[in-house]
Amino acid sequence: MMKSKVFKFALLAVIVSIAACEKDDHEHDKNDNIPPTISIIRPNESAFRVGDTVFIQINVLDNVELHEVDVFINDKVTGAEKYKLHRHSHSREVNINSWWIAEAGEGHADYVLIVTAEDAAGNKAERTHEFHVDL
Repeated sequence: MMKSKVFKFALLAVIVSIAACEKDDHEHDKNDNIPPTISIIRPNESAFRVGDTVFIQINVLDNVELHEVDVFINDKVTGAEKYKLHRHSHSREVNINSWWIAEAGEGHADYVLIVTAEDAAGNKAERTHEFHVDL
């Protein structure tokens, strides 16, 4: 009997968790046509050396509610993904403070930091910042 109650409670908790993260069609979402605002604060430099720490500081704001924010660092020539960060949110603001270290094997290359954001209404925004890593 106790196992049955625990199982039912656990199942209910999982269902509620999944339902809470699904995009819903609130009335305010239908009227929201303003995409999120993305500010790339760091890196503000355009050149680094191998072994340098590339600090990543990003602020994303939405007028109603954010849904997700993704951050990538890609090799500009090959498109190879070197860094990835995903944030799921139900707030109006997401602040990201992270870092990436250009490894010795990376060598001389051009990179692009790409930030994408989507709000609860499905409005999307993207910002990029290019930088160079030297040996």
